[in-house]
Amino acid sequence: MYKKYVRLKLNESKKTICRIRYDEYGSQVEVKLFSEEEEEVLDLSGYRVNVCANQTNGKSVFNRCEVVSNKVGSVSLNLTNYLSDFDVRIPCEIMVYGPDEECLGTASFYLVVPHPLALGDQEMRATDVKKSTLSPKIRMIAHRGLSSLAPENTLLAYELAGKYGYYGAECDIHETKDGEFVLLHDDTLERMTNGSGKPEHYSLDELKELIINGGNQVKKYPHLRIPTLEEYLAVCKKWGLVPVIEIKEIEPKSVARLLEVVAQWGSLQYVVIISFSKEIVTEVRKLNHQVNIQWLAEMTIENIDYCARYDMDIDCYKKQVSKEMVDYAHSKGVLVNTWTVDHGEEMQNLVDMGVDCISTNVLLYNQALQSSGKVKSYLFDHRVNYVTCLHSSIDNQDENEWMWRETGSILEIRGNHEAKKMLQIKLPALNAGDVVSVSFFYRNISGDEVRAGLEYIEMDEASTIERSIKTKAINDWGYVDCQFIVMNQVSGNKDYYNVLIGSWNMSNSHFMLRDVRIKIEYM
Repeated sequence: MYKKYVRLKLNESKKTICRIRYDEYGSQVEVKLFSEEEEEVLDLSGYRVNVCANQTNGKSVFNRCEVVSNKVGSVSLNLTNYLSDFDVRIPCEIMVYGPDEECLGTASFYLVVPHPLALGDQEMRATDVKKSTLSPKIRMIAHRGLSSLAPENTLLAYELAGKYGYYGAECDIHETKDGEFVLLHDDTLERMTNGSGKPEHYSLDELKELIINGGNQVKKYPHLRIPTLEEYLAVCKKWGLVPVIEIKEIEPKSVARLLEVVAQWGSLQYVVIISFSKEIVTEVRKLNHQVNIQWLAEMTIENIDYCARYDMDIDCYKKQVSKEMVDYAHSKGVLVNTWTVDHGEEMQNLVDMGVDCISTNVLLYNQALQSSGKVKSYLFDHRVNYVTCLHSSIDNQDENEWMWRETGSILEIRGNHEAKKMLQIKLPALNAGDVVSVSFFYRNISGDEVRAGLEYIEMDEASTIERSIKTKAINDWGYVDCQFIVMNQVSGNKDYYNVLIGSWNMSNSHFMLRDVRIKIEYM
């Protein structure tokens, strides 16, 4: 399902334009309403809402309109499956009725649904909320761009984030001495460039003379320069990425000018501004009521209440997150982003807690990859496929044994604590950037949990990356679906890559596997 978030004020004369994709699985607009005078989130408890939005044939644009019970001030509108009016402005009006059925006011906007045949248009992609195959709520944010494959905060890192299908891409900005905005994480230039000192002591022209000489894979890209905010926004627009802009060292008086720069790129409602500074995020909200804001803060009730008061979301360190606090944030209409998550099990736990966004350097989850088009796929559905890939310590004797169940094409494996109980599936030669997707069903009867891993050679020794992202069980079977980005620093021998599936923690284990699928997308 595609979902779009819109902020509206009661009885506002100027109408917002909401563009949303028409999707066969459903499209939804979630409106957050503000009071007319106080400009605070409108508490809709006990209120009733109705929407008036008709197509030219007289049929309603929306098949459902309801108050979202766990989000203050939010109204959910579900697009009908029988839409006929595409590429036109459809006037929509939400009417709010109090407990005594008195109309308190209306909130109006234009809905534009591009024709499904035009979904490849890049201009439209820049303003669309992407569909996530992990969960309708989860959005993957490339931390400083795809910084595992290119130096952070460079245009190349953001190009890669778009190519690998992230929902959004985070950057860090500083202000130069001549009032321009540039991308750099640190307060000084030494770690990432051949310069020194603070960026605010340089003009933009002076900073553009410096070379990026730090970061991952930097030797492959010797001519990278410090980007401007405008250059970053142009890449986001090209690839349909949501810009996530972290404000570092700028003066509060410069915030208004920053918003002006971003507004020239497109509507501010498609941008996310984040900062550790409470003063700055509050100033941003006072200046603009459409832009999305995340306050980088400790996840406490006090901070969540502050976010709710100023219609902000919260962005917190992964180890501070708990399900109770996520639920509390959602009850106040506050979304939760967490940073920086690079391990599969951590990601899975955060997904189970219900977070809305995850910032990462290396993780993917079934993203819409823009690969070279070369793909290899493997489906293990015959006995010979499984048996030829069994670890050599597993045989049909004594305690280390396997059994093939013809019905359902199931491989059953058991063994003692001295046996590695796994499949070892040899892959062809891979290069940095290639993506390996692994999925399978499993039933864990006893012992260690079933996992997935990518094995490679590093410093003449075998190493393993684990990416065990489990989804909801189907009947008595669990399901694992995970991805690996092949990175240069872990490819000492490009001819040695194995997918490992099973239990390898050296303890007694008994499990069954079926429907093992592997797909390699060459980048």
